[in-house]
Amino acid sequence: MFFSASMQAAMIIRCIMGGISTVSSSLLLFFIYCAPKGLQSPYSRIIFGLSLADVLQSLGVLLGPFAAPKDPLNIFGIGNIHSCEAIGFLTIIGFLAVPWYTLHLTYYFLKRVKYKVKPTDFANGEEKWIHILIWTYSISAVTYALVKGQINATKGGNMCVISDSPVGCEKTPNQECERGEGANTTNIATAVASLVTVFIALFLVLGAFTLHVYFSEKQLQPSKEKQGKLTSLRKRPNKEFSKNESEEKKNEEITEFLSSPDPKMESMQISLAIEESKNDVEEAKQQDQEREVKPLSKHEQEALDLVLTKSAVAQSSLYIFAFMIVYLGPIIALVSGYNQNTLQVVFWWTSIFYPCGGVFNILIYTRPKVQAVKKSIPLMPRIICFLIVLLSGGETPNLMDIMASPEQNFREQQLSERSATNYGARLAVSYGFPENANLEAEIERAMREMAVEL
Repeated sequence: MFFSASMQAAMIIRCIMGGISTVSSSLLLFFIYCAPKGLQSPYSRIIFGLSLADVLQSLGVLLGPFAAPKDPLNIFGIGNIHSCEAIGFLTIIGFLAVPWYTLHLTYYFLKRVKYKVKPTDFANGEEKWIHILIWTYSISAVTYALVKGQINATKGGNMCVISDSPVGCEKTPNQECERGEGANTTNIATAVASLVTVFIALFLVLGAFTLHVYFSEKQLQPSKEKQGKLTSLRKRPNKEFSKNESEEKKNEEITEFLSSPDPKMESMQISLAIEESKNDVEEAKQQDQEREVKPLSKHEQEALDLVLTKSAVAQSSLYIFAFMIVYLGPIIALVSGYNQNTLQVVFWWTSIFYPCGGVFNILIYTRPKVQAVKKSIPLMPRIICFLIVLLSGGETPNLMDIMASPEQNFREQQLSERSATNYGARLAVSYGFPENANLEAEIERAMREMAVEL
């Protein structure tokens, strides 16, 4: 038999990891879809598309070995050609879509941070066309391979992908292919071309981010006096202080009126003071409703841009790093043509890391909020912080969306209207969080503080 006992174990590990990745990406889909503002931002929609593609890919990894045609050479194969084609169709769609969605995500970060494109402008512009292009390209390429009979089981029946059958027949002299003639050419034109293009583009985007951070920091160079202004981004001053001063002044005036020796004058002055006080209160309420925030200065805006850039670079780099770990094995396998000298190492790498895309995505997606929970409740282990994020519905606001509009996002009233779930709140209280405090509000405050500290 072609596969050794250790490589059979690797196939089992691949199926297990494929199942875990399927669950992880499915959770992301559920959280984003069910969140109150789940699909209202380009970031969440891109993550939704990325997760959907990974679900298809991970299902193919999980079910591929069993969908392979029943054959002594296919270790776990209990299916037939049609079942292999069906699972392979879904697998390859996800395989082709995930890299492009990763590039789409980093491209969105670049447009938001470097070119100052607003989410609404990006959504009304190229976003929908990029979604359409990704799915149209992936489905068209797989449909072509299906029509040509190029979706077959690989050696040992470990996956159903674009391959000739018997495997290697196109490169073996004097051996005819039963199915899948031209599969190698299709692989090069689709999978290899996509992965190489995305790899190069990701490096270019990362380089653009790095240069932008370098020149932004060089241009900023704030003085100590200007650095103090940056801290005001955490909590913009409002009218409450001046309102309190006004109320104290009125109280003092009323006290003086009460001590007046003339009763008629006293009554008149008190009435006037009360009327003025009512007017001041109504005016203060109107000002609180408007909540006008002083526009950011040029220095503050530059500092905020730098904060957003660093945040985007960190998040984008994690997605790129995860993508490279996941797709390194398949790239080597496709380029080397499953060379015997590298087959076992590549097979193990692919079995362990290739199915982990969904796991990486959910960890990266929830990372900012997990860090904020940890900052709010230092005694809580990170795994419990992650659990609280899941229990809160998994709604993880993008740091750029939190910090991009301080006029709207630094309102305490909005924070107080949100609360975590009962289970999350109970967990937080058990680790020392105040019982009557608003957990969700504290988490978002922590996210802003972490942003300013970058």
